[in-house]
Amino acid sequence: MIDYEINRLEEPTPEDARYLSRISKASKAHWGYPPEWLELWQEDLEVSPAYLAQNQTFVLCLRPDRAFIGFCVICEASPELLWVEHLWLLPEYIGQGLGSALLQRSLEECILPEHRSVRVVADPNAAAFYGSRGFSVIDYHPSQPGDRRLPVMEKSLA
Repeated sequence: MIDYEINRLEEPTPEDARYLSRISKASKAHWGYPPEWLELWQEDLEVSPAYLAQNQTFVLCLRPDRAFIGFCVICEASPELLWVEHLWLLPEYIGQGLGSALLQRSLEECILPEHRSVRVVADPNAAAFYGSRGFSVIDYHPSQPGDRRLPVMEKSLA
């Protein structure tokens, strides 16, 4: 069993942002996408200290050394709507229940009584993960390359 903790990242540093960006890129590459596609998505996979501070950011850390192995960023789009903007784990930790724990804890910390739903633009490889956690496809978002479309998924909180 993996000994971990989930913490809110209160004052992200440039080093935190660089490391979390490396996690998102490694996690995306885990799905076997061609290098040229990964290059197209570089900007979307990078996070800055300002972005992390402006949103609610949670890190999954190994104990006892507190090394980051995953992160989740939740933003409030409106008083009624939250978005999961990032949810990434280092590839060697995918499929062990840690993503579920990270998502659940992040949402528990962020959901307020006025929030009615939470949405995510999911990687097609993650759609089943979100579906098994109560999210349903409500639309599709255009993506690169070409005519690629990503499922927009929503979970009711009411």
